[in-house]
Amino acid sequence: MTINSEHEFHRLNALKEYGILDSDFEEEYDEIIEIASEICDAPISLISLLDLHRQWFKAKKGLMSRQTPREYAFCERVVQTKQYFEVENALEDVRYKYNPLVTDDPNIRFYAGAPLTTEDGYTLGTLCVIDRKPRRLTEQQKRHLEFLAKQVVHILELRRKNLHLHKAYEALNQKNEQLAKIVDAKTKDLEAVSAELDTLLYRSSHDLARPISSLLGLTQLASQAIDSAEAEILCNAVKVTVQDMKNLVTKFQQLHQVMLPRPHAKEVTKEEFVKAIELAKLQVRERFPEAKFGISYEIKHGAPLVVDYTFWQIIFANLLENAWMFRNKSQAKVPEVHLRVLSRASKMVVTLRDTGNGIHHAALPRVKDMFYRGSEESKGNGLGLYVVDRTVKSMGGEVEIESLYGKSTSIHIMIPFGEARNKN
Repeated sequence: MTINSEHEFHRLNALKEYGILDSDFEEEYDEIIEIASEICDAPISLISLLDLHRQWFKAKKGLMSRQTPREYAFCERVVQTKQYFEVENALEDVRYKYNPLVTDDPNIRFYAGAPLTTEDGYTLGTLCVIDRKPRRLTEQQKRHLEFLAKQVVHILELRRKNLHLHKAYEALNQKNEQLAKIVDAKTKDLEAVSAELDTLLYRSSHDLARPISSLLGLTQLASQAIDSAEAEILCNAVKVTVQDMKNLVTKFQQLHQVMLPRPHAKEVTKEEFVKAIELAKLQVRERFPEAKFGISYEIKHGAPLVVDYTFWQIIFANLLENAWMFRNKSQAKVPEVHLRVLSRASKMVVTLRDTGNGIHHAALPRVKDMFYRGSEESKGNGLGLYVVDRTVKSMGGEVEIESLYGKSTSIHIMIPFGEARNKN
């Protein structure tokens, strides 16, 4: 029989995809040949796979050998025709009468083979039954043998799919390991950069703070010593500029403080909230000596909140500073500030409401961005609400802002109960 070399090349490659050649015996295949032998009343049954130079038996009954040379294989015809094939008496068949498997052990006389044809159309081998005496299968036995062959193919297809999944899983694991190494390296790089930036932030803010404080003191002395009105105006302008520089450095120091781990956090009491507000007022008056506030309190939280107390001072200082800078200057009345602390579900909600000018709705989505200012004319440095948001996030919380433009602004700070861990 002529063999199509190109088709055979692809068939052999398909056989390799199943990873089954030279594998161990497996129960599901052994069970099928047992059933085949019983149905066909045959002493020998095989699941035979045709390799390049051999036929190899995945499962066998009644035969000692695990493989034979390919040129002796009865299943060669089945593989090439993809059809059921039967030999009633091999001694009387000119194709097989001199075959060593007929003239010697196992002394084949009868052979019936059903093709193992895959979903891709390649016949890998056969499910066959063999007898040492001439005979034929009934039509019912033939149908059963072909049905069992299809079951073998189903098992083979499951095996191939599992192999593909396993290879894909291994490839994915390898990719994950590579990504993990990349992420780990990048994380270390980022940690190194973060540490450098942290050092830079700390050193620059503290190194700037000293000369700025000295410069501020000198402007105050100069304003007292100068009699000229023009010089006094100029001196005051310098003083305001230096004060703005000092405020900017203070914001940097606050950010550095928030970025540090806080191992000594403790429960914040009602009295400490009030104290944080009072200290925040003093901090605002360092920049704006004329600043005044009408402050009221409503503190009802019932569950302990463990955080760093100084964080609240940072938050309130920035919020009060905004309340003063963006107050309604057309009214003589001082800004009213109301602090409310409530327990809600698993969170403590801290709300600070002021009666200033409010925030325009178009600016609300960006007010927490670093260095964001609503306009070039704005007196702020664009860090106040950014520092507040960053501080709250370091306590595991979040900030929401409500504002009625021209009337009021409410800052809602939501912190989960329990120990707020630093998120940096």
